[in-house]
This record gives sequence, C-alpha cells and structure tokens, in this order.
Amino acid sequence: MRDQGGKVNPEKDEMERKPVLAVVASVVMPGLGQLYNGQPRKGLALFATYVSLIPILCWIVLQLPEQFLAWGIISAGLVGLSLWVIAIVDAYRSAKRIGQRYTLARFNRAYVYISIFLCGKLLIQDPVTDFTKAYLLEIFRVPESSGMLPSILPGDQIIADKRFRWSRTNSILHRGDTVVFRYPKDPEFIYIKRVIGLPGDQIELRETELIVNGASTRGEEVQSFKNPELDRLLSNNSAFREQVDGRKYFSLWKKGEKRDSSRFTVPSGTVFVMGDNRDSSNDSRFFGPVPIGDVVGKLKQVWLSMSPEFGIRWSRFGVLIDDVQSL
Repeated sequence: MRDQGGKVNPEKDEMERKPVLAVVASVVMPGLGQLYNGQPRKGLALFATYVSLIPILCWIVLQLPEQFLAWGIISAGLVGLSLWVIAIVDAYRSAKRIGQRYTLARFNRAYVYISIFLCGKLLIQDPVTDFTKAYLLEIFRVPESSGMLPSILPGDQIIADKRFRWSRTNSILHRGDTVVFRYPKDPEFIYIKRVIGLPGDQIELRETELIVNGASTRGEEVQSFKNPELDRLLSNNSAFREQVDGRKYFSLWKKGEKRDSSRFTVPSGTVFVMGDNRDSSNDSRFFGPVPIGDVVGKLKQVWLSMSPEFGIRWSRFGVLIDDVQSL
C-alpha cells in the first residue's frame, strides 16, 4: 500500500499471527487454523483427511470380529482425535513461528473464515457423517422403558451395523437377530425388537410358550440372573431361556397374567418382531409385521451402559447382543 506521500508502507499489509487465534480456529474446524496462518493447501489437506476418516474408519471397524467392535470404535475415535490435535499443534507452532512477519492474503478475512466453516460443515462434514450413520454404523441409546428386558437394558448404548441396507454379505435377516427398524405407524420413530419370524413362517403363542414353525423355542425357567439389577425383575416376572435358530436369549412374562393363544402367518416381504419383555412390548402382535425395507440395521454390541441408579454398568461394555446369556 502507499501512504499519502506516495511511499510504500508494507507494515499496513502485515498483521501478527496470534497463536491463540490459530488454536481457536483449529478447534472450531481442523484446517481452519492453517488457513488463518496463510497455509490454505495444508488446511484443505487436513480437513479433507479428517472428514474422509469418518466413513473409512467406520468401515474398517465393521470388518473386525464382532467382539472387537467397541474397542475398534475407541481406536477410531483416538485416531480422529489425534489428527485434530496434530492440526491444533501445527497451527499453534506455525503462528508462533510466523509472528509479526505475515503479509495478509485476500482470504484472511473474518467473513471468509465464517463462510468456509459453514460450507465445510454443512456441505461436506455433516453429509459425510449422515451417510456414515445411514449406511455404515450408528450407536443407539435404549430409552428408560424397554420392551427388550432383560437382554437389553434401559440406558444401553448399542452399536448398530447399518450395512444391511446395501451390503450383500450383511443383508440376510435371521431369526433371533435384534434389529432397529422404523415403527410402521410412525416412521419417525425407531424401534428395537427381535426377529422371530421370516416371510412364510407360522408363529404361535400358547401362554408363555413361543412356537415357530411347529418347534417350541422355550427352554428352562431362570431362577437367577446373578445380577442384582436384573434379579429384581423376577419378583413380578417369570424368565425363560429361549432359542431360535441357534440364537439364545431370555424372555420375560408377567406372573399371574392370563393370555389367549394366538397364531400369525408372516407375509412375504416382512418380518415378525417381538420384544423379549413379552407383556410390556409393543410389537408385531399389535402393529403387525414389519416390511423388510423398514429394517435399518442389526444390533451388534453394547458400547456403553448407564443406569440412573447403578451408574455406569462396566460389566456391560462389549457384551455381544447375540450372546446375551453372558449377562
């Protein structure tokens, strides 16, 4: 720039790069601190790497054996966090090194930073995150009232494999699968239930006995879960071991209830779902079979479990949904 006398005054084009502002920018979005420091290419590379890691790491985690999914998520989170920290540290060091010896570029404007942040988040980061949740992996939290007791507890946060929607290797439903699906009467709500019947199956209920295609699923009655929180359920309920197609789980039935026998035939293109807490579950007995297209994922493993009364249930971490008898 030139002053009023026509002489060049370079100081007016220079402004100190403050490490604190570089750190704040990087905390807001990986790569934004590098842009503030006049390193747009490095900033773009860090942002692109960070965003691309979201689906890539989730896909890698889903390739692991099911018992390692929870640890895989922790590892993936640490990788993403490490990259973010690297971006923050790099922005801090660069700003400190540059100091006052920085000539402002055209993009060093507050409105440019805000525009890039909004575009990056709304047009890139959020869609990538939504894609990951829709087609790869999502964690669902079980509400306080659960029709899946005692297998799934209120406060459980469970990893769901969403590849069901597109992966051939994961697209086959089996009897005994615990699934998340859109509630037929209101698709805005997501329900968690167990698949009991596949298309063409005959489902029959006789008191507390579930019969699938003429074969009883009921095993012996459970006298204790060897868990104080779960054993309280046995004061008002009877619990039985059940097994369908090799999948083992527990079912709860209220004591003293009178039940009518019922039969169902599962229509083509649908599945028949039931909650394990049989007398406290809104399921296919009441709202009908669920279209297979409304099933959005299979539950795999408990990621975290918290109870208002018992706090964090450390013993639940890593419990496989297909092996709930390990409770």
